[in-house]
Amino acid sequence: MKKEDKKEYKKAVSTFFPPCLRFVMITSLLAILVSLLFGNWFGTTQATMGKLIFWNVEYFFVLALCMELLGWVKSFSMKQILLTGGLYAVSFSMVWLSVNYDVLNFWMLGVLLLGYLIPTEMAIALHIILTISYCVVNGRSVEEFICYFTFGTLILLLAEFLDKIKNAIAIVIIAVTTNLAFLILLHDFALEFSQELVYGLMSTAVMILFLYGIQVYFDPGKQKKAVLNETLMKQLKEFSDNIYEHCILVGGISQGAAQVIGARKDLAYVAGCYHEVGRMEGKDYVANGEKMLMEHGISQTVIEVMKEHNMNHGKPASKEAAIVMLSDSIATTLQYLHLKHPDKQVKLEELVPSIIGKRFEQGLLKESGLSMEEMNQLKDYYIQSFQGK
Repeated sequence: MKKEDKKEYKKAVSTFFPPCLRFVMITSLLAILVSLLFGNWFGTTQATMGKLIFWNVEYFFVLALCMELLGWVKSFSMKQILLTGGLYAVSFSMVWLSVNYDVLNFWMLGVLLLGYLIPTEMAIALHIILTISYCVVNGRSVEEFICYFTFGTLILLLAEFLDKIKNAIAIVIIAVTTNLAFLILLHDFALEFSQELVYGLMSTAVMILFLYGIQVYFDPGKQKKAVLNETLMKQLKEFSDNIYEHCILVGGISQGAAQVIGARKDLAYVAGCYHEVGRMEGKDYVANGEKMLMEHGISQTVIEVMKEHNMNHGKPASKEAAIVMLSDSIATTLQYLHLKHPDKQVKLEELVPSIIGKRFEQGLLKESGLSMEEMNQLKDYYIQSFQGK
């Protein structure tokens, strides 16, 4: 097949089978296969199997509509859709296994892992139907559904903070105590400690630590090279040439700065280019930018660097975030001085150390990991790089 023919074929597939429809078809098929396999294996009634299949498939169609309206899967590749469906199928299989085996809290694990691959809201939506399925096959009450759903949602919301061991320990304590509180509530405050209870709480701790390991060592957002979304940048250029040129400047300067001190130049470049993309949606450009980047499937790592360049949205927690903040501060100050005093020569030897020194005194560089030697290297780099700009 010729290259042009392949493009036309892909275009036709995308037209008749958009990502949301592909998601429904794949996830529904996996849910049906899992239900038939385990339902027949465990001798489950046809009514229960039919009920689970019906609720899952119908729910996926409703979710697909929300996905299309909210733009959650606009940039989803086939690989991402398959992985999403596969991880849901893993959790769904664990739900079926819980009929005859004690799977503890591990039946949530597949959906919890999805929190790293898809928007958190979408992962929570999948957790709803998974929890319903778990309660149906095990004959759980409405109160138990509420507790299980709340517990899983809490972990999904906290998962993004599992980038440091101290955070992981804190989240383990929160999750275990929350789990215990729900169990006490469900047992009318008459819960007795048993081996089963201890194993259940331990499974919670193991899940959190497992998610921490995935976050630190296997998170695609940290391992995969950050690549600029050209479609998004084209939209920015059409919106405003000035903002586009400023973002490209900050991205390029940040890339060189990262290279000087041995930080991730791809991350600094992409985050720098995105740092004001949210202005297309309104005044709160950081919050708008975060939403837009999530809709386009940009990794959480890039989003955090983009957010932290603005001191009103947290101190830079990485060298790359500090670099983007400094690059933007210097570029913006130079632009302002040039507009206000077009004939006056700016002394970069005074301006650059002043800006970096002020950010240091404000404590904004404290958590970035930048050493004094690296800050001095950045001063020299910025003075040279901004000459003539």
